[in-house]
Amino acid sequence: MIKNIDIHDVLQNYQERIAEQQRDKLLTEAYNILNGTENEPTINDEFDDVSQTNIFNSLTINKVLDLKKIFSITEIRKVCIDYRLRFLDSKNYAAEIPYNVYLKCSAFEIKTGKSINFKILTETNNFKAKYPNSQHLIFADLGNNEFYFLAKWGNPFSNIRKISSYPFKSVETAIASVFIFALLITIITPSSLIVTHHKVESYFSMIRAAFYFYCVIFLAAVFTYYIVALRKNLNITEWDSNSFI
Repeated sequence: MIKNIDIHDVLQNYQERIAEQQRDKLLTEAYNILNGTENEPTINDEFDDVSQTNIFNSLTINKVLDLKKIFSITEIRKVCIDYRLRFLDSKNYAAEIPYNVYLKCSAFEIKTGKSINFKILTETNNFKAKYPNSQHLIFADLGNNEFYFLAKWGNPFSNIRKISSYPFKSVETAIASVFIFALLITIITPSSLIVTHHKVESYFSMIRAAFYFYCVIFLAAVFTYYIVALRKNLNITEWDSNSFI
């Protein structure tokens, strides 16, 4: 049985993983400073870091907002690329947002006292569909590439989505997928279907190697047609694009 996947859970896992990496980096820097192998940060450096941080106006983040619900654009970008999703302004969403979700968004604006830009994370088709049913996540834009999770609705995605999205993540994964699929086809194809004469050569032969390269060229052509003729794009370039051509 294929297990369904909750995108919010995936985001939280990415968040914890990145936080752990940042803690390890800080510990390494502290160790280097104590051992004199790295210069201590100057006051000006620390001031520059603080000045670049966008404190959400007068919000006391530690009291008003749940820090575990704040996600960075890096975490959201990664989940979009891995699962072929889009992260766009709510104005690009054609269907009607559920009433309970609308109430949560309104309550958040009342609590902050500001007009908020809301972003929706879901698959491309849901932005155009009249009655979308797969999972959606809605966030409030806090500025500084940080987003506050407010609500989710719809049915979770199949776990196979990550596998099926892999070839479209980037140019590198597309090329790797072509070679892998070509290899699989070459391995499972009987020699009797590769050669035309009655005498079948041994399994490993130059003919099978040539068949492998033929499969590579064929699959590369099919993938190029999908990208160019059907005007599709790779996950890494379309995850935050509002173009639905």
